[in-house]
Amino acid sequence: MDGYVVEKPTDASYLRHRTTRDFGAQEIEWASGDSLAILSADLSKRDGTSSAIYRTRQGDEILSVDEVSTSVLAMSPLPDGGLLIAGEEGASASALATTDDSGQVSRTYPSLVQGKVSGLSVSPDGDRAVLAMRAEGSGRFAILGFDLSDGTSWRIADLPRDEEVFGAPQWTEHGVFYVAGEEKAAQSEDAAPYYMYRLPLDSGTPGPAPGVGEDFVASSLRASPDGERLAIVGRRNLNSPTDLYVLDLKTDVLEAVTANENMEIKTSPPDLSWSADGGHIAIVARGILSGSRVYQVRAGALLADFYNVYDVPVGDSG
Repeated sequence: MDGYVVEKPTDASYLRHRTTRDFGAQEIEWASGDSLAILSADLSKRDGTSSAIYRTRQGDEILSVDEVSTSVLAMSPLPDGGLLIAGEEGASASALATTDDSGQVSRTYPSLVQGKVSGLSVSPDGDRAVLAMRAEGSGRFAILGFDLSDGTSWRIADLPRDEEVFGAPQWTEHGVFYVAGEEKAAQSEDAAPYYMYRLPLDSGTPGPAPGVGEDFVASSLRASPDGERLAIVGRRNLNSPTDLYVLDLKTDVLEAVTANENMEIKTSPPDLSWSADGGHIAIVARGILSGSRVYQVRAGALLADFYNVYDVPVGDSG
């Protein structure tokens, strides 16, 4: 929230600060039941290409944080607690490591990934990970698989030149899903939109994701804890509003779980999250604003006009 981290029970209205206001938090994950991992700007890197990971635990003194690792490019929670992190290793490589549920680095993998990791996610069983990587020199993006047991990696696919992966690819037993489009399209209204693709696990040939339709414009996606569904923020076509969808990967059935008429849903990957039981999805949204407004009512009446966290019940995988 505005660069700092707060903890809010879902059944209470109070907020507990976990960092100072000037902390510069960019992304947070639960490393375990009581430990938060915070990705924040690495002030030692002037170009802003990497970050540092900090941890804070319930029961600690308020605003007490410990630095875990610097020069971090991306992180993803492990199913049994802890994190998989990718860090810079020199000018043209990335190194992977895991942390335990206390936040301490527990394993480093000696084999380096050639290129800079831009996003990663761990499979639901915790055995493998999928990485989006920009190759040094050519600048082209590739998608790699990574075996967490022996530290080996393999190339799954190369993206066309000038195309980038938005957010982290998602590993499921039904294939690797990712969002990609022209580089910097997210910052330009004139650029081509982002679309959603699937890579079969036994083939390096990507194709449009089944079930969403060829005109579907995707923004961000995240696999459910069991890997059987995808939460997707996107649009049916370029003229449709942005909504939250759930794609059942067994049946390829896409269901709209919001009916957006006057809301702006944030499309950044960190603003989309599943509950641990797979029954709820959290999104960040606000009412659509047009020009300046002057309000003469209590603040509680204005919630829809400012960004808030919304809970969307979606049921279990059945």
